[in-house]
Amino acid sequence: MARQRKCRVCGGWHDLSEPWPYECAAHYAPRPQATSSLPCPKVIGSFSEPVKSMADGKYYSNANDLRRTYKASGNPQGVEYNEVGNEDITTFTPPKKDRQANRAAIERAIADVDAGRAPPVLDRLPT
Repeated sequence: MARQRKCRVCGGWHDLSEPWPYECAAHYAPRPQATSSLPCPKVIGSFSEPVKSMADGKYYSNANDLRRTYKASGNPQGVEYNEVGNEDITTFTPPKKDRQANRAAIERAIADVDAGRAPPVLDRLPT
C-alpha cells in the first residue's frame, strides 16, 4: 500500500509516490530563498552600541541586564527606577498655565456654538 498524506487544501488523500496535484500545490507559496550562504539565521542584538545605565553608571550591551539595574535589588542605591527614554530632562520646563486665556477661549467657543457657528461633525477622517 502506498503512503498517503491528507491534503489541507482539498481535504482528500494523495499518494506520496505521485506528484502532488497542481490544484492543491498552487495554494502553498514557494519557500523564500536564503539571503545568505551561512547556515544560521541573522542574529540581532538588543542595542547597536553599549548603553550606559543611569542607576549604576556601567555600560550594558544586553537589554535584560540593563533593565535588571533598574530594580531595587540590582543597583547600589536600592531604589526602583522607571525606564522612560533618553531625553535630557534637566532643561525641561513645564508650560505656564494662563487660566484667564483658557477661560476666554472656552467662553468664545461656547458663544460660537450658541450662535450656530459650530464646525460640522466629522463622521470619518478626511482623505
